[in-house]
Amino acid sequence: MRTISKEKMEMKNVSLLVVALFSLGLAQDVVWDFSKPVEGAWSTRFATRSMEENALCLTPTKKDCGLVVSKLSLDPAPFTHIRMTLRYVDFADEKISGQIYFDTAKAPLSGKQAIHFQRPAMNGETQTVLLSLQNIRGGADLWYGGEKITSVRFDVADQYPGKIYIEKLELLTTPSVFDFSKPTFGWDHPFRMTVTREDDGVKMDVTGLDSRYANNTVRFPAEAYRKIKIVYSAEGFLEKNHGGELFYASVTTPQYGGKGRYIRIPSLNTDGEEHEMILNANWQNEGIITGLRLDMTNAAPGTIKLKRIELLKE
Repeated sequence: MRTISKEKMEMKNVSLLVVALFSLGLAQDVVWDFSKPVEGAWSTRFATRSMEENALCLTPTKKDCGLVVSKLSLDPAPFTHIRMTLRYVDFADEKISGQIYFDTAKAPLSGKQAIHFQRPAMNGETQTVLLSLQNIRGGADLWYGGEKITSVRFDVADQYPGKIYIEKLELLTTPSVFDFSKPTFGWDHPFRMTVTREDDGVKMDVTGLDSRYANNTVRFPAEAYRKIKIVYSAEGFLEKNHGGELFYASVTTPQYGGKGRYIRIPSLNTDGEEHEMILNANWQNEGIITGLRLDMTNAAPGTIKLKRIELLKE
């Protein structure tokens, strides 16, 4: 009779839990916090390591040093970004480059299964490196279509000598709340508007018709959310400004637009005060949502302060 080891059973249970959570829109970020000893199968590459200053300190012994976590069995579906919080110390180079590689159950690590990055060294300052899983060299399907993720290799510095203090490594999922008073990853691609970040949100100075602001990196099950709340203020538009649309893309239909594939946004209240609107999501048969394009109004000119977008279950 075939037996399954306790370790394999635990990994299988974790994988099943991730699938179940994602089906409900409740998948959680994976966080490795190196301010304390981290569990799991970790190894170093071309570096020595030690715990220093509430972080894992890597001292490179040659180029392309990094950290590898193996013996994973993660469903790739919920994750959208990889975030690294770290410090580079005593590097002669003004810029540090690196890569993140991954193995899957379907394909071993290769040069195509990599995200490349470059950052200023910022000697000793804590910095955040946020990388989208849409930017994999060989295409995002290598991550999403490769079955389980079995290991991730963080090559944090192509250069040496120096030291790297790794504070945290994370695999991120789509949040249910986008708070624009803080840096909100994924929202970009302004069109016919100028976007400025302010303390209480992003200020969008609309300069032409068909203006838009988009997030092409979300990933969540359509059936998980039935409504969307948008908190905003607006001024300068005509009183009857014709409203707008929230377009969406999905795994099965990756392009925005198409008959009925948008959520109508009513005319904005343009008195300059904070308002909120609740939209009914009509995307229930779309499977996995992969993009949101916010066309707040079909009018110009005027100014919108976008403060918050919330995905609501009911």
